[in-house]
Parts: sequence; C-alpha cells; structure tokens
Amino acid sequence: MSEYAIVLLSGWGVRSCVWDAVRPTFERYARVFRLDLGELASCAAAQGRSITLDVLVDLLAEATPERAVWIGWSLGGMVAARFAVRWPERVAALVTVATNPCFTARETWRQAMPEAEFLDFSRRFERDVEGALQRFLTLQCSGSETARVDARALKACVSPCDGDTLKWLQDGLRILRDADLREDYQRIDVPSMHLLGENDALVPAGVAEDILRLQPGARVRVMQGLSHVPFVSAPRVFAGLVEEFLGGCYAGRSSRA
Repeated sequence: MSEYAIVLLSGWGVRSCVWDAVRPTFERYARVFRLDLGELASCAAAQGRSITLDVLVDLLAEATPERAVWIGWSLGGMVAARFAVRWPERVAALVTVATNPCFTARETWRQAMPEAEFLDFSRRFERDVEGALQRFLTLQCSGSETARVDARALKACVSPCDGDTLKWLQDGLRILRDADLREDYQRIDVPSMHLLGENDALVPAGVAEDILRLQPGARVRVMQGLSHVPFVSAPRVFAGLVEEFLGGCYAGRSSRA
C-alpha cells in the first residue's frame, strides 16, 4: 500500500493543520497532500471566479495527484464527494468525515442542521466574525469527552479573518446552506466510507441510515462518544478505521488482478 497518495481536505473555517494528529500515521504508508479550501478559494478569487463546489473541484483537479485516496472532513467531504463523481478514475477510495449530503435541513432531509439555526449562525457571522468562529469551534467539539483538548487543537487551526479568507468564509457558508449532494452520493462509483460522530452537534449521527439509502454499497460507521472532529479526539481509532478500510480496498483490487 506504500505507493499511493492520500489527499486530506479541511472544512469550513479551519486550515489543513487540523489533520496534524493523524497525518504522521498516514505518512508511514502513503504520500500525503493536505489542502486548504481557503487557499484554493483565494486562487479562484485571484482569477475572478465565483466560489462554488465545482470551481473548487476544478482547482483540485490541477493541484492533486492523478490518483489518490480522498479524505474530506465536513465541507471538505462534500467537495471530495463531488470530485469522486466528476473524476472517478482519479479516486482510489473516498472517505468522508462528519459530512452530510445536505448540511442544512430540507423538507425531505430532516437529519441535518435546522434551517433556522443555520440562518441564526449566518446572521451572527455577519455581525461578529470572530465570535461566530469561536461558536462554531465550540459546536465542533461539543459532545466529546476530550472537548477542551480538542478545542485547543482546533483554535490553533482557525482561519484568519482577513480579506480573501473572509470572502471564502462567506462563500463557504453559502455552499453549506445551498449544496444538495444527494444525487452525487447516488452516483459515487468508488469504494466509500462515511464516518460520523455519535455526539456530533452539527451533523446528526441519525443521517447514517439516510446515507446508506443513497449509497447502499458504502461503509457507514458511527464513532461512539465522538463529535464533529473524531480524528482530533481519537486519532488512533480514526486512523485505524481508515487503514482497515483501505486495506480491504487494496486487497480486493489485488485479488481481482
């Protein structure tokens, strides 16, 4: 398994250093590429392009290996899922972490953040960016036994609130509000695992059954006692689940060769 690459995508408001607890484990057997969605968004802004999921995918297609395992967290998982649909030949396997096909609830998708709660957060963000980011950080860690330790780790990786980054944060909220990846999940045709936290305050663990209905062949795991950042709270457990999944994927590929 040492010849492949792993792409790690961060989420909204947090830089790629959020992966630091698990990156060394992955680097033992793969080339690891950590990518900040905020940096990609800055590139798009410099080109005069509006930020959408597809624009992010276009930029990733230019910045990533020809074939890799894609691991995306939260919004990064949504981007990775869209990449897997558009570029399946470049995705050896897909792992989403604390990712919901619809981050905000809809009439036909209830296992998500209530729309009123999301709008309240968005209004708070417009009034007080740093306060809203702190609130978001707290929600990401809420429900974990290691919440205080997790919060310190996340705080070190929070995106700065300056020019291009602020624009990305606004665009990212719009994507989280509007994106509906249910059809994408139905079209994914690569080995997939979706990891959820039992106590996640942002992505309800109850969405597991809905994800399985969209993608019956996927592996869906709810990590007990963990929240929105399981790779921060329990890096060894998280890395073990990923290694087990990838081992099965590559063993299956070898047996078919």
